[in-house]
Amino acid sequence: MRATLANGLLRVGRFEEAISNFEAAISQNPFAYIWYQNGLTRALILMEKYEEAIPRIKTVLEQDANHIQGLLFLAVACLKLGRTEESIQAIAKARSIAPSLRISHVPGLMLVDSPKAMARFCESLRDAGLPEE
Repeated sequence: MRATLANGLLRVGRFEEAISNFEAAISQNPFAYIWYQNGLTRALILMEKYEEAIPRIKTVLEQDANHIQGLLFLAVACLKLGRTEESIQAIAKARSIAPSLRISHVPGLMLVDSPKAMARFCESLRDAGLPEE
C-alpha cells in the first residue's frame, strides 16, 4: 500500500513524501525491494540529490545489472557529478540491452507528470549520449 501511495506522490511531483513512503515500503516488505528502491531512486534523481542516489542505484544494479531505469539514473547522476565517463558507460550498457532506446521513450519509463523535472532528466540523458529519435 505504501509503495502505491509513493508512486502516486512521485508522479505528481511530491518527491519528499514519496521518499518517506518508499522507505516505509522497503521496511515493511523486503521482497519487492528492487521495485521500491528504484522508485526511491527516481525521486532522489528528480530532486537532484545525485550523491544520495548513487548508492541506491548501485544497489538496484547489483540485484539486476540490466535494469534499464537504474542505468539511466546512474547516467544522469554521474553526469551531474562530473563523472562523465561513467555516465557514458551507463548509457552504452543501457543501449546494449535496449538498442532502440531513445529520449522519446523516457517519459514512459519515468511516469512523472512534472514537465520541468522530465525536461531536466531528458536533457542530462541527451548530454550523456542517449539519442533523440
